[in-house]
Amino acid sequence: MRYSVLLLLSIVYTPALAGDLERARTHINSMDYANAITEIRTHLSQHPQDMEALHLLAKTYAWDNQYEQAEQTYDRLLLKEPDNTQFQFGKAQALIWQNKQAQAIPVLEGIRQHVPEQSDVWRLLILSLQQSANQQDKKRAVALAKEARQRFPNEFWGIASE
Repeated sequence: MRYSVLLLLSIVYTPALAGDLERARTHINSMDYANAITEIRTHLSQHPQDMEALHLLAKTYAWDNQYEQAEQTYDRLLLKEPDNTQFQFGKAQALIWQNKQAQAIPVLEGIRQHVPEQSDVWRLLILSLQQSANQQDKKRAVALAKEARQRFPNEFWGIASE
């Protein structure tokens, strides 16, 4: 009997849980980010621990050019999962889009140390270092670009010329 009740609850509960997020994804696919954000926030008001939904909210804020909101949402995610490199990378992107390269550089350096096989991290780090006003950062960009060319020879690295 108990299993029947649990099965019935899971059948009834699952579509309701997925409804807000499915509608949000439909809005995202239509580039209707404002309504997507509303749907995700509605879902999170009922399921505040849903990390997947919170991550979707952070990405949707970024897609909607709400970079400060994206950064704050990534901060919330990182409080719960500080070593999650996807969350760290999303935060770094949000920082860069706000012209906060100086704050993004240490985040990207940390990710590069943990997952050195991710060429996108290298690329964003090099570009951020290039945009720095600090000459040491610019030199570091050149050195990293050389290393990246060796590490990822099949990728285009037309950045950080000497």
